[in-house]
Amino acid sequence: MAIIPFTRPLVLATASPARRRLVAEAGFSFIPDVASIDESPQDDEKVAAYVERLARQKAEAIVPPALDAVIIAVDTAIGIDGAIIGKPRDREDARAILKRLSGCEHQVASAIALRDIASATIDVEVTATTVRFSSLDDGMIDWYLATGEWKGRAGAYAIQGKGAALIDEVRGCFTNVIGISIPTLLRMLRAASA
Repeated sequence: MAIIPFTRPLVLATASPARRRLVAEAGFSFIPDVASIDESPQDDEKVAAYVERLARQKAEAIVPPALDAVIIAVDTAIGIDGAIIGKPRDREDARAILKRLSGCEHQVASAIALRDIASATIDVEVTATTVRFSSLDDGMIDWYLATGEWKGRAGAYAIQGKGAALIDEVRGCFTNVIGISIPTLLRMLRAASA
């Protein structure tokens, strides 16, 4: 049973198993889908604008299964010192990202785009959470890289897994750091069902 009643067809456009799990744990049935778009940042683009643009483009790229469907698309990235940090290209890129985050605060920004086919609207909300990393020595970074958990993760870590050992503090929405703010999603779905 869902946290809130929602009876319309719901499409969740994400390849992230963690996002899918969070939405399913909130009790929502959904049709999984994936949108393939160019995720390259634009010149001088800030992290909030970046994830907002990508979430909107992903929502627009999905073919709706029904005229009353609601499409949810999400994008997450990390911002530190004005730079956007996405998913690592390889192990050495992951090492460089973890060294950059070590002992510092960064912002995790996730955008949720809700495309309501019936009303022909797209609403986008961005949630930002501040995360402070512990100071990581080479041994800790080597240990984490050996887990393989960094693969395909914005910022090269997964807070819901072994990556929790890297974190000193989280200020804001915890599920946002995993990849989708469940409180924001609930608010948006309530508005769509009104």
